Amino acid sequence: MSPLNPYQRRRLVTTCEYVEKLLSEAEHILVCERPHSPFQRYVADAEPWQIEKVKEASTLLRQAMQRLLAAFGIAETPPEISGLETFVTALMFAGIAFEELRPKHLRGYGELDEDSSREIDRRVSDIRALIDRLLEEISPKGRDGRKGCKGKEKPVSSRP
Repeated sequence: MSPLNPYQRRRLVTTCEYVEKLLSEAEHILVCERPHSPFQRYVADAEPWQIEKVKEASTLLRQAMQRLLAAFGIAETPPEISGLETFVTALMFAGIAFEELRPKHLRGYGELDEDSSREIDRRVSDIRALIDRLLEEISPKGRDGRKGCKGKEKPVSSRP
C-alpha cells in the first residue's frame, strides 16, 4: 500500500506526464531532421555532440521519473492511442481547414475577383486531392479491403 493518497499519486503521474511531454517536444525540435518547411520556427543549431548529450540526459530523466513512480507503487500506463489514427485525424482536420479556404468562404472576408477565385479553388482542390489520396493510402483499414477513411469499399491492394 502506498503512503500517498489517490490525489497525491495522481499529482505525481500528471507531473511526470507533463515533463515527458515537454521533453518529447523539445527533443523533437532539437533532434529530428525536418523536411524544408516554409513555416519552420526553429533553427537547427545544435551540434551532434549536444544532441547526444540531450538524448542521454533525457533518458536519465525518464528513468528517474520511472523510479519515482515505482517507489510509490504507481505502474506505468501502456500507450492506448494509435499514432497512425492520430495522423489520419490530423489529415482530416487539414482537409477541413483547406476546404474553408474555398472562395465561397473567403468572400466573407471581402471581395474576391474571378481570376483569384479560380486560382484559389484550383490550388485548394490540388491540396485536397493530395490529402484524400494519402488518407486512402495510409488508412488503417484502407489496404486490407475493408472500408477506408471515407467509408468507401476498397479493393484489396496487390501491394504488400
